[in-house]
Amino acid sequence: MRHMFRLNRGSNGFTIVELLISIAVFGIVVAGITLAYQAQLRSYYTQREMVDMQQNLRAATYLMTRELKLAGLDPTGKAGADITVADAHTISFSMDFTGGLSDGVDNDKDGVVDEGGDGVDNNVNGLIDEPDEAEWYNESTADPNEQITYNLSNDGNGNGLNDGLVTENNTGAACHLLRNGQPMASSIDALNFVYLDGNGAVIGTPVADTSTIRSVQISLVARTGAGASAFGISYQDTQSYSNQRPGAPEVILPVQNDNFRRIPMTVEVKCRNMGLE
Repeated sequence: MRHMFRLNRGSNGFTIVELLISIAVFGIVVAGITLAYQAQLRSYYTQREMVDMQQNLRAATYLMTRELKLAGLDPTGKAGADITVADAHTISFSMDFTGGLSDGVDNDKDGVVDEGGDGVDNNVNGLIDEPDEAEWYNESTADPNEQITYNLSNDGNGNGLNDGLVTENNTGAACHLLRNGQPMASSIDALNFVYLDGNGAVIGTPVADTSTIRSVQISLVARTGAGASAFGISYQDTQSYSNQRPGAPEVILPVQNDNFRRIPMTVEVKCRNMGLE
C-alpha cells in the first residue's frame, strides 16, 4: 500500500513560493542596506579628505604668516635682513632674531657673556641655562631659521602651478609647498604671492625694490589626496581659482576638469618689520 504525504497548511512550514518571495524581499532589503552603507562610506571618506585638506592649508598659512611677520627683523640695523626675492610664485626673506649665545657679547647686560648651554646658573638668579642670550640677535642672518624660502616642489617652469596638473605637463608627480626645500604641506596645486605697498597698491613682480613692500597676500590651492573616483563618486572640478589681488583678482589655477576636490585659501600678512628706519 502506497503512503501519501501531504503538507499540512496548518503546520509551521512554508510553501516553495512563499520561501522564494521571502528570499527576494530579504535580498532587496540587504541590497538597500548595502547601498546606504556604501553611500555613507563614500561620504565619510570625502569628508575626511576635505578635513585633511583644510587642516593642511591652515597649518601652512599659520607658519607662513608667523614667519613673514618677522621678515626684515633687524634690531641693530647691521644684519641686512630683508625680503630678498619677491616673485609671484617664490618668496625669500631673512631676519635676525637669534645667535646671541655664541657671539661673545653680553647682549642682555647682566654681566655674563654668552650665558646658557653650560648647565650652570652663571648669574646666580636661580635659572640654569636661561634663554636670554640664545634668543638674542647677533647682527647676522646666518643662524638657523633666519633665511626662509617658500616655493612649490613640482614646478619646473616656475609658474606657481603643479606640473602634474592636467593643464600643465601632467607628470602625475606629487607637489608640495616647500620651506627651505623641505615639504611643509602636501597636495598643493597652486601658490601665489601679491605684494602691496604702504598705500595698499599692488607692486609688480618680480619686485625690484623690496624695501617698498609692506604686506604680502599668500594664496594657496590645495586638493584632496585622492580623486573622487577612488571612492566611487562622480565629481568633476569645473571651476577656476583666483587670488584676491586688489582691484583685479587673477586666476592662479585654471579649470582642470578632473575629479579632485580643491579648496583655495588667501591670507594677507603685514610685514611689520619692513620700512623701519
